[in-house]
Amino acid sequence: PKYQFLFEIKYLNKAGEKALNTTTKKAIAQVNEYLEFEEINSFKNLKAYVLIFVGSEIKVVKEIS
Repeated sequence: PKYQFLFEIKYLNKAGEKALNTTTKKAIAQVNEYLEFEEINSFKNLKAYVLIFVGSEIKVVKEIS
C-alpha cells in the first residue's frame, strides 16, 4: 500500500465538550507513545491522526508527524 494509517479516536458526549483541549493533548501524547514502538515505527509511509468526536460531530482532525 502507498500509505498505512494509525488513528486515535476519542468520543466525548456533548456535556464533555469542556474537556476537548485536555482530551486532544492526551490523544496526541498517546499517538506519540505508539509511534515509539518499534513495530509501529517500522511501517513505511505511516500517517497518524487524532480524531475527536463530540456527540455525532467531529471536532478535531489532526495529523501527527
